[in-house]
Amino acid sequence: MPAVRSKLRQLWLGVRGWVLHLLPKPVSVPLQADRIHRILLIRLDRLGDVVLTSALLKPLHQLFPHAQVDIWVKPAFAPLFKAHPYLRQVHTVRPDADYDLVIDPVLDDPLEGARRAASFAAPWTMGFDVAGRGRWFNLCLPPPAKDEPFLHSLLRLLRMLGYAGEIEPPRLAVSDKERRQARGLLGHGKPLALLHPGAHYPSQRWPAAHFAQLSDMLTNGGCHVAVIGAAGDRPVVDAIRSQVRGKKHFAVIRDQPLRIMMALMAEAAVVVANNSGPLHLAGALGVPTVSTLGPTNPVIWWPVGEKQTVLQDSGCCHCGRGVCPRHCLERIRPETMLTAVRTLLQGAC
Repeated sequence: MPAVRSKLRQLWLGVRGWVLHLLPKPVSVPLQADRIHRILLIRLDRLGDVVLTSALLKPLHQLFPHAQVDIWVKPAFAPLFKAHPYLRQVHTVRPDADYDLVIDPVLDDPLEGARRAASFAAPWTMGFDVAGRGRWFNLCLPPPAKDEPFLHSLLRLLRMLGYAGEIEPPRLAVSDKERRQARGLLGHGKPLALLHPGAHYPSQRWPAAHFAQLSDMLTNGGCHVAVIGAAGDRPVVDAIRSQVRGKKHFAVIRDQPLRIMMALMAEAAVVVANNSGPLHLAGALGVPTVSTLGPTNPVIWWPVGEKQTVLQDSGCCHCGRGVCPRHCLERIRPETMLTAVRTLLQGAC
């Protein structure tokens, strides 16, 4: 049944794209760099997409050094960009301003974002032509290939703007004050292993029992462990806490502001997570990670940056389903995760 639904959806998107391509499009005007004074980047979806898309900010500054670059994100994610060196303003509602270039870098098929970008009536509106979304752009890129890495898609966008360099992994930072606040919550020393057990779909989540076993093995080896999570992660965090045996060097920290969660990550020697937004956030903070990979497309969503270790079951077909019929992540044993963590930490735990 999931395969049938997928085929029907692809058929519908193909028909939608064909119909939308018959409608009038904005007039294509050659880009004139000297006319680009204000740029708006729109990213109103999930944490991981927002973090990875922030890799555009430095190249945009290099391309248009005198332009004001703004970003529009959900209110929950605005703190990501506190004091960001390449941003003038972070918006959480529709900006009441005129822009010369509006960029919608969404790689999926929803139309709302394309319409939103076009609503600014900017001289240049840019995005990917996925299932007819190109009908709202006058700087339009072909849709990403099935197995095109996320940053490669962003690089194609930059190439259309005239960028000749390479794209670097995203980089975010926290202040010394925020790090001190994080250390105050931890109340113990390093090495610290930070565990984030949440993910959007059940098929993306390594079992709570495995996280609990890993925590016990890490604390037995001299590591301090903290489990973090948002409000939606409460059930799995509680399940881990109830199954952990070694409580002495174990802590649960949740319901903290995003900046403090970032600082907790920055203080960690390693972050262990599923393939989800917090994983990409840890990478952007320059923290080594060990992560699981189940149904997610490994080419598109492989974590970027240095010291990113990914564990996956050898029989996993990366099916893309929300519920895994093969229980692939369950077959990644805590002992395997422990070995990967110790390798990153050079035996410190």
